[in-house]
Amino acid sequence: EQPNFVPAGLKSAFGAVCAAGRLLRIESEILRQALGIVELHAPRVQTHNGLRVTEKPSMLRDTLAFGALAACNAVMLARSGFTGAPCGLFDTVELQKHIEDLGAAWMIVEPGLYVKPFPCCRWAQVPVRLAAKAMEKVQDQGFSLSDIERVELHVAPEAAALGAGLPVPADSDIANYSLPWPV
Repeated sequence: EQPNFVPAGLKSAFGAVCAAGRLLRIESEILRQALGIVELHAPRVQTHNGLRVTEKPSMLRDTLAFGALAACNAVMLARSGFTGAPCGLFDTVELQKHIEDLGAAWMIVEPGLYVKPFPCCRWAQVPVRLAAKAMEKVQDQGFSLSDIERVELHVAPEAAALGAGLPVPADSDIANYSLPWPV
């Protein structure tokens, strides 16, 4: 388990609680309780530990569906008076610092959060971007795809594991967790 790692299923649960809170116009105290409830009930599977969901692509999507289910349950429970423990992720001095600088500091820039420009796993983003740039250069030089005999990538082990030994993707789940396909 990686220290300070928040699994995607848990992150999605926090986002879903906040979205439900906004849509249902729930009071801040109920939202606080819902966040505390979902923190303990949402998936905490270390999906990147061993790359289980990327080596064996499926509909699991890093437990996002169960994060959303836990969020819906947490909101309904909180609205019914069920209380949760203070949410460790949100009831912190660090979070208060971010709340105070809302609109001033953009977290997409610092500490380096990112937007995935390609519809595939994050480990494939850089190789796909580099392949796209290489294709631009090849075309700028007057060459075509048929002129390329082989492409060799040197990537992180996590990226190399994407689609290793899998056939041409038969569905979007396999394609999303593939490196050869998007490249």
